[in-house]
Amino acid sequence: MFVWVIVIAVLFLIAAVVWYQRKPKKRGFSEGLPFYCGWHLDRLGDMVKTHARRAKAEAYHHQNFPGSLASEYMRQTTEEMNLPVLEKLVAERVHAGAEVPSPDTAVVHVRAGDVIDNNRNSLEAILQDRCLHPKDYRCWYVRSRSYFQRKAGALKKKAKRVILVSGSHKRRKGGFPKSTEYLYAVQKCFEDAGYPTTLRVGRDPDSDFVYMSRANIYVPTGGGYSRIIALLVSRNGGAVM
Repeated sequence: MFVWVIVIAVLFLIAAVVWYQRKPKKRGFSEGLPFYCGWHLDRLGDMVKTHARRAKAEAYHHQNFPGSLASEYMRQTTEEMNLPVLEKLVAERVHAGAEVPSPDTAVVHVRAGDVIDNNRNSLEAILQDRCLHPKDYRCWYVRSRSYFQRKAGALKKKAKRVILVSGSHKRRKGGFPKSTEYLYAVQKCFEDAGYPTTLRVGRDPDSDFVYMSRANIYVPTGGGYSRIIALLVSRNGGAVM
């Protein structure tokens, strides 16, 4: 009798472990995905596109990110939007072994981080493009659920898979839980359209810039960083959706 009690207890324990392992886990955690890579206030887009922003932050970049794309760009040119210089810097990194997407991958830049988690609008308001605080500048950078659904539909099977690229150039106490849920919502837009979709989160901005600028198919989001990448993709013969 005692042996049977032990056997039943062991079987119950095994069943409980199997159930727990198969139980759907909520994605993310209290602080969210690791969007921040450590490059605090690296502003590649601003350093390329405006003299005013460059004048305020050039010394900071040379001091804190001396080998970055932003610093190298500023050492090689004083011009705004000198795309040939950027192309050369990107090509050097690709030649040195930088990661680039496969030809059948659609690369989607998802602006998140501080512009989502510090946004006064709720996550659902952002996803529905009905910001209750329209003057919050952070709304300029983010895109709605319907935007990504349209882009997913426009792919028309031109790609076999989708990579979502996101990150933050600012630290944030408490992490990025709101950005995490936003990114999962964007991921669902492409998965519902039939594309296997993976996340590339928290890499340094230079690695992401090189990676995205070599995409065959690119979906931009808000901000100068994303717009500059779109220009490079076009110049490289890729498609900007």
